[in-house]
Amino acid sequence: MAANEGGQRPSSVDDRITTRVESELQADRYMRRFDVKVATVRGVVSLSGDLPSQAAVNHAKAVALTVDGVKKVDISGLNVADAELAQPPTR
Repeated sequence: MAANEGGQRPSSVDDRITTRVESELQADRYMRRFDVKVATVRGVVSLSGDLPSQAAVNHAKAVALTVDGVKKVDISGLNVADAELAQPPTR
């Protein structure tokens, strides 16, 4: 098994959380159009990639927080790119 960014081997729980967050982001009709990378260490999910607005960053964090086992979401790896500003859908 490959080491993650912190040099530690991921646990099976972290692997499941990562897979579930990735699935939720792809299932979300707004987030599916963006390439957001997901990594998890001890229940802390780190998201990285470029998004078009701060609203999109906040939406990605909200989606990740819906997954069981997520203790915290680190969005420091998400960048607001200069692109069309698209607002997330209201629920």
